[in-house]
Amino acid sequence: MSSNKVLFVLGAYNAELAMVKRLLTAVGLPYTAATKDGKMVKTSANAYSADGMSKAPETDQKMAFVECSVKGFEPVRVFESLTRNPKEDLGSPEFFMGSSAIGQLVSALINDPVFGGGREAAEKLEPLLWEARLAAASEHYLSEAYHGRCPGVNPSALRLWRAMNRSEFMDKKPRELMDMADAAVVELQQCKSMELEGRMSVVLVDKYIPEMYEAAAIVGVAVMYSRSDKSSGKGSAKTKVSLINASPKVIEAWLKWARSSESGLEGVYGGPEKGYAGGFKA
Repeated sequence: MSSNKVLFVLGAYNAELAMVKRLLTAVGLPYTAATKDGKMVKTSANAYSADGMSKAPETDQKMAFVECSVKGFEPVRVFESLTRNPKEDLGSPEFFMGSSAIGQLVSALINDPVFGGGREAAEKLEPLLWEARLAAASEHYLSEAYHGRCPGVNPSALRLWRAMNRSEFMDKKPRELMDMADAAVVELQQCKSMELEGRMSVVLVDKYIPEMYEAAAIVGVAVMYSRSDKSSGKGSAKTKVSLINASPKVIEAWLKWARSSESGLEGVYGGPEKGYAGGFKA
């Protein structure tokens, strides 16, 4: 199968997918966007329930999905963060490239003849590999990368790259974002913590702190964050509680607490291996 017979279909646009586009462009492979109800997908949930694509495949053209799936189409390959497939997850920040969609794509573009592969592809991708590693480390080992646990990723370079990369989307200068993260680190360090079973703890935050997510990764702490949620309609806002930057073990311990009567929470949900958990104050 020649490489020009494969069309890459991409999920919701973010920094990861921006990197994917650059990799595909470097080796001259075509791509399009997944769509739902005629519109480009905006979230991961929509990306995995897409029902179309911006550009239809040509006759006999195969497809590869990147962080998405499209109803009615069978891809020749799927590239996605392995946290979506816990049974396959490499399970360690040391193997962050193989656990990421970006790392899988780089390997396939160089080694798999379905997508071209070979020395020429490797030479075209080589100038982008340093940045691809930073993007891959950010996928779901961000805190570990900030603490030097992702081989080949310099924490200082990672932080600067993320600030530069995110500045365009957030309409702020990189230095502003880094200063905001530093301020958030100080605030998190002054917050109270809650102890969980197994000598684990989470930092309690009951107000919005700009760059809190980045700060939690830099400090290396799990954070329980409360905020008003008005999605249920006017006059019926609830207080939503989310757990961020938590390891699977911390999420498991938190879920056990959250589902107990002492938590005062309802509608508790979570996926330890996929890195999320939350609920609502009753």
